[in-house]
Amino acid sequence: MFDDFREWLSDNLRYILLGLAVLVVALIIFLVVRLVSGGGSSKKPDNNANQNTSVTADAGNSVEDQSENVSAPASTASDLVKDDAAILTLVRKLYSAIASKDTTTLSEIVVPWNDEVEEELLKNVMIESYNNVSTYSKPGLNQGDYMVYVYFEGKLTDFDTLAPSLRERYVVTDEDGSLKIKADWESDSAISDFVTDAMMGADVQQLVKEVNEKYDQVLASDEALKAFLAAPSSDTGADNSEEGSEQAGSADGAKRKSTADLNIRQQMDTSSAILSVVPTGSEVTVLGDESDGWTHISFTDANGTVIEGYVRTEYLS
Repeated sequence: MFDDFREWLSDNLRYILLGLAVLVVALIIFLVVRLVSGGGSSKKPDNNANQNTSVTADAGNSVEDQSENVSAPASTASDLVKDDAAILTLVRKLYSAIASKDTTTLSEIVVPWNDEVEEELLKNVMIESYNNVSTYSKPGLNQGDYMVYVYFEGKLTDFDTLAPSLRERYVVTDEDGSLKIKADWESDSAISDFVTDAMMGADVQQLVKEVNEKYDQVLASDEALKAFLAAPSSDTGADNSEEGSEQAGSADGAKRKSTADLNIRQQMDTSSAILSVVPTGSEVTVLGDESDGWTHISFTDANGTVIEGYVRTEYLS
């Protein structure tokens, strides 16, 4: 039997070797194809991974650069943020200190702090308390600055009705990272211009409109309070006597034009609420004689809304 196998093997050896050679070649081809295919697949994700990492890094740098380079965003480019926690805490602390005449606290959160600033903040003796304080903020002129609109309802002496008000405050970030109220922002022309421009923004104008509507509703419900607020307040320093008044002889109904972007104030006081802004060259109607550097006017804005308030006489022609 063994001899038969040897004879068969001898007769068929060349066929067996040929078959083995074919199998080896096929195996080699298979391995080469698998290697090439597998190598390409493993390499491709690596390329994608590198590409994605590069894109992410570029996007991150782009955002970071924007944050550092854009120091004065357009006033209408960002929405007002309601009751930012840090800003709201600061503002409530400010008005609580004003109401209680806590000069120690005020000196810690207001910059600069001096006798003039103290007098300005504490001169309003008619408001007993500031209630329902809310803030609406957006980035200010410089990095770390904030333009803040403060809504509160003031409790005036001898009146139970709370009077809604909206006032602007400028907040800066101190060297230690804490937020401070900047008291002298109006003396900085760049910041003052920024505040005026921001006031003209659609978001701020909408806020002003809503507060004015609420203000009008409150006054309509309390005639005594309305009459009181319509008269020059004692804390403005205005003197209505003939000797103390600066009469320019303007007749009621006379037309005047603004020579600058002009804040319309609720009362004859630079710290009083801003009701709107009269753009340069716009026409206003005089509602009363000029007194102590202020003129009582009415102004119709671009939306057809009539605003009554007080403006500085020096900016009327």
